Amino acid sequence: MVINKKKINVSFFKSLPKVDAIIYFDNDVELLKKWILSPIGLKSTIVRNPFQLIINFKVIIFFIKNIKLIIGKNFIRRAWFTYEKSLIKVYNPKIVITTIDNANFVSELSKIDKGRSYFAIQNGARFDYDVKNIRKSVFKEIDKKSFIYFIWSEYEKTVFTKHSDYKCHFISVGSLRQSISEHYPTKLVELNNKKFDICMASSVFGLRNYDIPRAVYGEKVVDDEWNIMNAIIAKYLKRYIKEKNKSLIVVLRGQRDYEINMYESIFSGTKNVFLMPRGFPASNTNAYFNTYAAVKKSEVIVSMASSVTLEALNYGKKILQVDYSLGKQYFTNYVDGLWQLTENTYEAFSNRLNQILQLDINEYNNNIKEYKNHVMKIDSVEPTYLKIQKEINKII
Repeated sequence: MVINKKKINVSFFKSLPKVDAIIYFDNDVELLKKWILSPIGLKSTIVRNPFQLIINFKVIIFFIKNIKLIIGKNFIRRAWFTYEKSLIKVYNPKIVITTIDNANFVSELSKIDKGRSYFAIQNGARFDYDVKNIRKSVFKEIDKKSFIYFIWSEYEKTVFTKHSDYKCHFISVGSLRQSISEHYPTKLVELNNKKFDICMASSVFGLRNYDIPRAVYGEKVVDDEWNIMNAIIAKYLKRYIKEKNKSLIVVLRGQRDYEINMYESIFSGTKNVFLMPRGFPASNTNAYFNTYAAVKKSEVIVSMASSVTLEALNYGKKILQVDYSLGKQYFTNYVDGLWQLTENTYEAFSNRLNQILQLDINEYNNNIKEYKNHVMKIDSVEPTYLKIQKEINKII
């Protein structure tokens, strides 16, 4: 995750309330409260933005008591995490939890705070380069497994063990969001009683200020490789559905004008295409995003580096993962499957889609079985959210 550098806000509080749980960052807050925390009796929560500096007498006292933690390299970051530890001590929660699993806040704090349990929940596909880019620990002298990381599969355990210095207990549970998707309301009436041959899960950037890898196309150097690849896939799909008389739903990554305009421009005048912007969880609404509804109504899910293709395996769907990047880094260490394509020509794209669509679902599932087990923990009896509840309950 790339966190935007914002101006630090400073607030003064004479007293701070005791809470059951602290949620780091504002992602998936209502989801965590409803499906993880409240069912196990953790009712009072706060959402912690690490860019908000809270000045409180007790926090200052605890910071002074922990002053030895700031001695060493990376003085500023050591001081930052020591301050956070001191603040958490005042709130005195039973647990600290986050779904921003590829930021190292929980990992760092768990090393220096023995007073409570720390948890991270995987919220998206994690590629090697993602994990390599996570900042290394400033507390290298502390070598203990100190938090629980709920991952999708054993694949993440391999990648994080290889490329990160997280000290944690890995527990494979599958996708939290997918496990509660049956409860997401689908407010788009256009989806009622509809089926689609193909679903494209968009993964464009342009939704916020990300650091985007540079790429060279012809003689032009560009900084939006993801957007270019998504546009290429969309153009191939436009041609394909015209030639094969197929239907397509494009699930957008967000609701921003850049993404909407990009796909509207590509598919302008094309029949049998439906564009679906996502809605996001908010504190005052139940309008969760509807990606999974579109997935369940489609035969094949096509995407470049979208988590949705992996989550679609939970529904027994056919997938096609496309990687036209220069570095070919968007597959999860398991290449050359029928469901993976790197050759950037329309002919190769069309032939592979034909092959997948025509293949009997049982034969397809038999081909992808090993990969499926590699990238996603699937349990039809106990869903992910219950697994997480159970594991946290064991500790608190």
